[in-house]
Amino acid sequence: MPSRGLALQPKERTVNDLERALRQATLPVIGRIEDDRFLLDMRTVGDHEVVPLATSLLQVFINGDEG
Repeated sequence: MPSRGLALQPKERTVNDLERALRQATLPVIGRIEDDRFLLDMRTVGDHEVVPLATSLLQVFINGDEG
């Protein structure tokens, strides 16, 4: 089934730390780790979830929040 994905490879922390922080965000983000990257299948994200997803990503990346 065709899909788009988002791959994140953190520079300042391990991919496992990133996954943990995203799971603990105000709106948890669940993905998988492959080849030292955090992968998110955008097929699982509805149109109405894009802004909340971006907010969670910003919470973790910009603010450095761990949840």
